[in-house]
Amino acid sequence: FSSDIKAIDDYMHILDDLKKVSLKYFSTKALSGISECLLYGYLSKKFFKYSDQTTYQVLSKITSNEKLIGVLTGQWGDYGLSPKQSSFAIHSMIANHYMDGANYPIGGARMISESVMPVIEENGGQILISTGVDKISINNNETDGVILENGEKINSKLVISSAGVENTLNRFLRDDKHYHEHESNLKKVTPSGSHACLYIGFNQTAEELGIKDTNLWIYPGYDHDKNLSDHVNKKTDELPLLYLSFASSKDPDWNKNHPGTATMEAITLSSFDFYEKWKNEPWRNRGDNYELHKEELSQKIISMIYKHVPQLKNKISFHELSTPLSTRNMANYNVGELYGIDHVPSRFRQKWLKPKTKIKGLYLTGQDILTAGVAGALSAGALTASVILKKNLFKNI
Repeated sequence: FSSDIKAIDDYMHILDDLKKVSLKYFSTKALSGISECLLYGYLSKKFFKYSDQTTYQVLSKITSNEKLIGVLTGQWGDYGLSPKQSSFAIHSMIANHYMDGANYPIGGARMISESVMPVIEENGGQILISTGVDKISINNNETDGVILENGEKINSKLVISSAGVENTLNRFLRDDKHYHEHESNLKKVTPSGSHACLYIGFNQTAEELGIKDTNLWIYPGYDHDKNLSDHVNKKTDELPLLYLSFASSKDPDWNKNHPGTATMEAITLSSFDFYEKWKNEPWRNRGDNYELHKEELSQKIISMIYKHVPQLKNKISFHELSTPLSTRNMANYNVGELYGIDHVPSRFRQKWLKPKTKIKGLYLTGQDILTAGVAGALSAGALTASVILKKNLFKNI
């Protein structure tokens, strides 16, 4: 893009500018009462200048080169919204996130929880797994615990929910007297899109297969909005994107823990509507048509993998596909949402999306409070803890 040097420079300056004003905006989520009334507008004003616009609107002001816009927005799958739908704020945060390269936990993603668990237990905490929550118990507009699906109650004056605002407000607070207010807030946001993921295994090492740790983003063309729209409306059989990630190549401990093997994941955007006919069928028993659909999609993805990583042809030893129904069952997202609530411009105008709620002792955290993904959820956790402790924990990160 030698003829677009100025546009690219302008783009980088905008990313830097938004990175600075984002900190002020996110600091408003720690405010409440008088301080929120006095400071919210001042701290948010410059951020809203960008967040109120879509990614495409901002980029089309600095370049008319649609191909360049397609390249600059090539990681839109990382937040699940195409350029004409997404707020430029989320695009900017994802783009800035990768400027210094990405990170991967040694030992794999499970090490995140396995590293945190001992710290919780050493400080007097207890961890319950495979334990469903039925609702949050509220008494006189104060939390007094959590009621599990088995009927057991865990008493606590402090409850923090990272289950997402839909689950928290619509399910866990269904008996709260303020339910209609919660319902009204939820109407102001929309669930994010769904995905399908093909998990792939090899009986050879990454070195033997010649695969690196570089992620691949594959598209049928540069117009991401058209690609997605055509796919969702079934105007084409082409996938709107395919993201290939080679986790075993990123993990320096992989060969020590899993010698002679390698893995990869292939992710594409999907829609819960595609799976509506099977939504009431039980997990692992949704019928032959469902399994046939999964295998057809798996083979379509595999053929694309062979095209772009040809050395892997006929080397796959194992594959299994997850669908939006898998996400619903495993993560309790109602329509298989990949990123909680959508990062459209109006999302960033929702003042109620913050840790402190109107119910005393109830706090929210997770990717719906700040932004999507592991980094967003991690930051939200630090923010919620800061609000509860009345102490800025970001100084220690």
